[in-house]
Amino acid sequence: MIRTNPLMQHFGWYALEAQLIGLDRETQGVQTLVPFGRLSEIQQIAAHVWPIALPTAWQRVSPRMIRRAPCVTC
Repeated sequence: MIRTNPLMQHFGWYALEAQLIGLDRETQGVQTLVPFGRLSEIQQIAAHVWPIALPTAWQRVSPRMIRRAPCVTC
């Protein structure tokens, strides 16, 4: 997940997070991979973590959609 908030976005900062699925509860959950980075840096790191074709344009996701996503650690 690439996250930002209004203050971070004002300065051009983004965070990269990954949903981890471990064998025990301690290794499960969301792990922050990059707490602060420029979007181009975040996209390069994300391509190494999960080598897929990244979109050229990003769209905002509604907070309602995030709430509807299934919880892996529940």
